[in-house]
Amino acid sequence: MKKLLLFTLCSFLFAFNSNAQCPDLLQAMVNSCGTTEGNNEFVVFKTNTTALASDYTVNYGTSNPPVLNNLAGSDASVVTGTGTVTTTGTCSLISVTNPATSIPSGSRVIFIPTTLDQNYDVTGLCNGSSSLYVVFIKTNSNGGVNSNWNTSGTLSNSAATSRYLQVVYGGSASCDGTNAPVKRYTASGNWASLSGVLADGNFVTWNDTTALYNNNGCNTIILPITLLKFNATFFNNSNIIYWQTSNEVNASNFEIEKSYDAHNFSPIKRIAAIGINNELNNYKFVDNAIEYKTTYYRLKSYDRDGKFVVSKVVKVNPSKNGLNISNIFPVPAKNNITIEWNSDVKCSSSLTIMDLNGKVLKSQRIQTVQGFNQLNIDVSNFVYGQYIVKIITDNNVVTGLFTK
Repeated sequence: MKKLLLFTLCSFLFAFNSNAQCPDLLQAMVNSCGTTEGNNEFVVFKTNTTALASDYTVNYGTSNPPVLNNLAGSDASVVTGTGTVTTTGTCSLISVTNPATSIPSGSRVIFIPTTLDQNYDVTGLCNGSSSLYVVFIKTNSNGGVNSNWNTSGTLSNSAATSRYLQVVYGGSASCDGTNAPVKRYTASGNWASLSGVLADGNFVTWNDTTALYNNNGCNTIILPITLLKFNATFFNNSNIIYWQTSNEVNASNFEIEKSYDAHNFSPIKRIAAIGINNELNNYKFVDNAIEYKTTYYRLKSYDRDGKFVVSKVVKVNPSKNGLNISNIFPVPAKNNITIEWNSDVKCSSSLTIMDLNGKVLKSQRIQTVQGFNQLNIDVSNFVYGQYIVKIITDNNVVTGLFTK
């Protein structure tokens, strides 16, 4: 069990060291409040290097990478609207009205037009003692040079197709408009259970690349718990659910839910949040009441106000023969996939990837250890479609599917 947890932690650290200098997009106000919607839309991101406000640009669009609209830090200017952005004391707020303002590494930054007319309390975006930087952007409609932003509304409130957002950093070629991480969301229907598709205050956050749809009202802006990892695995006749978080400034507890059809979920356990905001927090729950069939889990993260966000659904396949593929991600695949599987014994194995017609596209020998296993596979030369993953040992064969 110690090996399992150590391996998992190592994989977390490796995953989050890639593109470490790139800014990380955290939140976007998609259906803002106030009299003129576009004036009050904003995005929140975290810096990973010290740089000037002018080094950052937020891009939005219907393509990947997005190119339709943008907010550029080079257009930072004085506020002309009647709105305000304030905090209530848990962190200091620094208003940035000059493009040459230096923003430290590890800071949370808000990009919002200078013409805002809504009052926002952003205390819920604070991350402990660090300052929160609010960069006020002069858009093209009021004299901005590089900020093509529509005052009547830029971010999509109800479109059924994906929308893309990206924060680029001009100080690094690996974080420019081609290479910086892109986040996406689909507005249509995803807020319905919380507030309605077109409700004022709808905003989107991301857990890694998974979009979460929230609404805390028009004035109080909260960044939900950041769920960095959530997965389930079968080991030693139990299903082990584990997750990792950061940003627990407003966290209350977690509720694990279980299903056998991926639709009807029932709560099985509540666990109190650790509540440490500036560190990675690791959690584990062992489900001993298992059935040997495909099982689905999801996680509800509750804040202190009773509001919650729901994680992605993860799947585990308990196996009496001691071998199962627990996860293949990301979904859909891009250039690489990660395959996770479990085994009761250490053994030599082979891994094969085939198309749906049975044509073998990749095959290699692998070493399976007892317990949790993980392997990254390059699929960049695969065409779009579905593929079968097969792991073969001396005594067992298991299969899984992924889509690119």
